[in-house]
Amino acid sequence: MELADRFERYSDFGNTNNPKVGLIWRALPGLKIRGSYGTSFVAPLLSELNPIPSQVAALPGSLFGVGESASLVVFGGNPNLKPQKSRNWAFGVDWNPKEIAGLQGYANYYNISYKDRITDAGSLINLFDVFQNERIFGPTIVQRNPSPAYLLSLESSPNFQNFGVSNLGAINAVINSREQNLSSVGTSGIDFGTSYAFSAGFCKSEVGIDGTYILKFNNQITVLSPETSFLNQPYNPIDLKLRARASIQRDPVSMGLFLNFINSYRNDVSNQSIPVASWTTLDLSARYEFKQHPGAPNGTSLILAVTNLMDRAPPYVANSSVPGVNYDGVNANSLGRFISLQLLERWK
Repeated sequence: MELADRFERYSDFGNTNNPKVGLIWRALPGLKIRGSYGTSFVAPLLSELNPIPSQVAALPGSLFGVGESASLVVFGGNPNLKPQKSRNWAFGVDWNPKEIAGLQGYANYYNISYKDRITDAGSLINLFDVFQNERIFGPTIVQRNPSPAYLLSLESSPNFQNFGVSNLGAINAVINSREQNLSSVGTSGIDFGTSYAFSAGFCKSEVGIDGTYILKFNNQITVLSPETSFLNQPYNPIDLKLRARASIQRDPVSMGLFLNFINSYRNDVSNQSIPVASWTTLDLSARYEFKQHPGAPNGTSLILAVTNLMDRAPPYVANSSVPGVNYDGVNANSLGRFISLQLLERWK
């Protein structure tokens, strides 16, 4: 059993106390059950507390939709930030049956929630669509009819830029994309894996698979917003990811082949739900140890690694924001086949 507690005092935010409890129970030979609970606390960075906007942009109303007026969009820090907090708990099992030598596995359920998350509106939503959901976002993000004094203070910022607004006096809204305690996030899922190590002739071999299945990834942008699932959306977590492996070793050579799988999902864009294909790639690694050869430095290795061996292109994802970038950069890679050769020397 593990018990821990951390107490902190901040001149700006006061005190915080974050406990952690962990328990491990060896229920049977080869079977271990574990659980944990804890809270955490993240204070804002000094850069996030900077009161001077990093940019103030005057934008024409046509960018926000038909009939909308010109607006100021403000980016940067916020001296009124509060700390970000989280709560997490987990439950898992590990097994290593004595009856089958070399077999082992694990499964772990996790549940994590964040509140007062420090972020900016531009990281969560398309700012050009903000007026379409103004009722949900409210004055936290959309500030209608700002006072002339407030507008003047923003337009006097050293980082003010005008992107085509001919009459600054016609501006009647400020879109706040500065750092805020803006959202809450809740996620849960299962991490799992199993492997089997065995000998085949004069070689040592292993096969195995690891994966993550996300059950929930919900985000509430503001206290007025509904809780929305961001799971299986472009640039957000995908529910199922797997990495299988097979390796063989006979000194001085070892080789491994890795299969990566990302599940299919859907792209909700332009009032349509467009399927995005799954993505499967192969990686290869090979290692040669020179240390068995007389006269070679002890601990010298030559390592060959090939990522995306079959040069699979990422699945097509329609992108209206950045023309020509039609893939999900969070869940796929456009680099293609990548080969590296490394000479590694270890010494004591």
